[in-house]
Amino acid sequence: MSQDPPGNASRTGVPAPAGAGGVLGFSPLPTGTRIGELVVQSVLGAGDFAITYIAEHEKRSKRYALKEYFPRQIAFREGLALKPRQPAAAAAYAWGLERFLTEASNLQKVRHPAIISILGITQLGGTGYVGMSYEQGVDFGIWLHERKKIAQQEELDTILASLLEGLAEAHAASVFHLDLTPDSIIVRENDTPVLVDFGVFRVGLRRRLPPGNRAAQTYAAPELLTRTGGPVGPWTDIYSFAGLLYLAVTGQPPPAAVERADGKTMPPAATAAQGRYRADFLAAIDAGLRLAPAQRPQTVADWSKTLLRPHRSRFALQGLLRRKAIIERASPAAAVTPTPGTHPSTFSPLPPETVSLGGTPLPVDHTTTSTAPSAVPPMQQRAFRSVVFGSVWLVGGALAGGLASIPLASLLRPDCTGGNCAAQLVLPLAIIGALIGLWEGVRYAGRPLANAEPREPYEL
Repeated sequence: MSQDPPGNASRTGVPAPAGAGGVLGFSPLPTGTRIGELVVQSVLGAGDFAITYIAEHEKRSKRYALKEYFPRQIAFREGLALKPRQPAAAAAYAWGLERFLTEASNLQKVRHPAIISILGITQLGGTGYVGMSYEQGVDFGIWLHERKKIAQQEELDTILASLLEGLAEAHAASVFHLDLTPDSIIVRENDTPVLVDFGVFRVGLRRRLPPGNRAAQTYAAPELLTRTGGPVGPWTDIYSFAGLLYLAVTGQPPPAAVERADGKTMPPAATAAQGRYRADFLAAIDAGLRLAPAQRPQTVADWSKTLLRPHRSRFALQGLLRRKAIIERASPAAAVTPTPGTHPSTFSPLPPETVSLGGTPLPVDHTTTSTAPSAVPPMQQRAFRSVVFGSVWLVGGALAGGLASIPLASLLRPDCTGGNCAAQLVLPLAIIGALIGLWEGVRYAGRPLANAEPREPYEL
């Protein structure tokens, strides 16, 4: 579901216009085909297991992305319907279709500005369709190319926090990406990122089909590259994400996991990009790229502690406020009516709408996902935590600062008697302690989904 801007070649190099069929099993829906309320306009992206189209809503004059399950190696198009090529492929085809629909159904429950919005799901003509928000922008590879292949630390910090928070939200709902590549991250026109092209069904199908070129799967974790594989989880997406960051800081992708397992060396990011980025940031990239799953950070929350440390530091208020502003710009509350001359598809990444795709629809569940036990919406919950923890830490900091004035006065002014010096220090130290306590309380309350990600292995 690579959401490349119109006019770009797809991930597999297939040109954008729809209608040309028969090439390596690639036979997209003709322009003008109606799938429920959506009318196919052109091909947006195509891979070995699905085709994504730009589609126009018949009544809203608005563009959406429409993804069609189409494993071209084992399926062919007959009219508008899809069928397995051979009876022997029927089981794999049916498994992939069920997983395709289930994955979309699970993903639609994850509500975050950095996660693609699922607006409709249906089974039609022997295949499945998923309607999604259409995200205008450039993929991560083009974004890096515009920066001459190497992004600056501040540029990466600007998009990382939201991406990692969104990925942690998905993991908390037991939704894993498993196919992170430069095409899977879209940087919108307002500089906010969004994850697209979740690929659990692709990984499972690859294990059920003849093996392809595993070395071409540059960013795939080693546990995804064998037919049996190992248990996957947050650590699997962390490996791929670390590979994308390695590309961003060195200008070169890391060697594929199978090549590294065969002895090909990979210069550590801490060496290849030394001096241009924070040392702990580079160390976190190297930790995420460890071949053994158990040696990587086990959750995005744990990984973020090192990767995003300045955004969690009491001395980085400016960075935290910048991150907050970025998230707010991408939230529904910040959505504004497009001005004349702008494209009508410029909208919030979490739109309240749905689209009808006909066929046998799966109900769209827009229930807000929250990893906390409370039913309070995440933003209200976070505000409540900020007030409670901020107040507790403020009082504690003030008391600690006041108490510290007594030994500090004795140390600095041993000639001062009667407690006068201590009294002079109580107020400024209490204020300093209160401010530090308030900041630490708000910082603690704002931690994104700490330790909320599933630690149980996820079997494909």
